[in-house]
Amino acid sequence: MHVVINLNKPKGITSNDALIKVKKTLKIKKAGHAGTLDPLATGVLLIATNEATKVLPYLVGLDKEYIFTAQLGIITDTYDSEGRIVEQRDFRSVDERAIIKILEGFKGEITQKPPIFSALKHKGKPLYEYARSGMTINVKERAVKIYDIELIHFEPPNIRIKVSCSTGTYIRSLCHDIGLALGTGAHVIELIRTRVGNFTIQDSTNHEEIIHTSKGISNIDDALSHIPETIVDESLAKRVKRGEGFSVKGMDSGQGLIRQGIVRICDVEGKTFAIGFLKGDKVIVKRVLHV
Repeated sequence: MHVVINLNKPKGITSNDALIKVKKTLKIKKAGHAGTLDPLATGVLLIATNEATKVLPYLVGLDKEYIFTAQLGIITDTYDSEGRIVEQRDFRSVDERAIIKILEGFKGEITQKPPIFSALKHKGKPLYEYARSGMTINVKERAVKIYDIELIHFEPPNIRIKVSCSTGTYIRSLCHDIGLALGTGAHVIELIRTRVGNFTIQDSTNHEEIIHTSKGISNIDDALSHIPETIVDESLAKRVKRGEGFSVKGMDSGQGLIRQGIVRICDVEGKTFAIGFLKGDKVIVKRVLHV
């Protein structure tokens, strides 16, 4: 079973807990996930099994979409409702027009600091371990892209926001920064990841359904449909499986490829059996899938 599972992670468990439960349910030993969700968060968590784990690096970097609810007037140390309240502010003067104007300012490329309570590692340890022990780590700001952000509901003190963004965006940090820009402070009280690349929450499965249905389960070809492909004949396929690179110059299947980037290498039946990197006319084999 070499598949990618679009799991709707439930609230209250870690991404690793969700992964372990899938492994036990499907009785598999090898699996991994593409991108951590906080225990508070629900929604799309991509889990790959067996040989499909080799394609996880090509799923981690996909764009994301979230819907989150922020409570104005309260700042916490974790930037969400599970943290300790560090400051309270008045939020009553904020109206819908002001919120929409502030959100517009977050569109495009922005910089943000990851929350100190996060799984991001510093010297091999997650930041949350330092934070829990009382140590302060100076986390560098990073550039992320906000493709779209909109207010979808406002009922003081809560605001509900939909955002599409690049990988690496911390929604808790975004919420915190929005609160500071409004002058009220804010923290996340609900977070749903509604999309990762082409994987949507509408097409997801859950721990109870996964054993009984094919919904939310993709083969490697479908999971990597966002990556351009090149088809090789049987003779060349044998070389690729030994890790040998090749030229796409003059190949019909290579004409539509960009001149640099990740490509899927498929056999004559259109089945992906390797991942390569195209540089000019040369494909360098990165991973061979034994499926």
